[in-house]
Amino acid sequence: MEGIVALVNEIVESLFSDFNYGKNETKSVMPYCKISVEKYIFGKLNENLYAMYALKNNEIDKVFRQKRKQILEKTSII
Repeated sequence: MEGIVALVNEIVESLFSDFNYGKNETKSVMPYCKISVEKYIFGKLNENLYAMYALKNNEIDKVFRQKRKQILEKTSII
């Protein structure tokens, strides 16, 4: 994950140095550049990141589902 964040920062710095040209107008737009780059990269990695998260937290999720089932069995709709 740290590598991905470093990649995002590297891309944003590269875009800033390539397209800024010392103009004040582009400085006000550059914060949106980082958001756009993050959205693009994490959008492409979303499925892989979710699978990694699900695998890592599988045991915690299993315990949560068991406790939820027990609670729902003890309570009634009325």
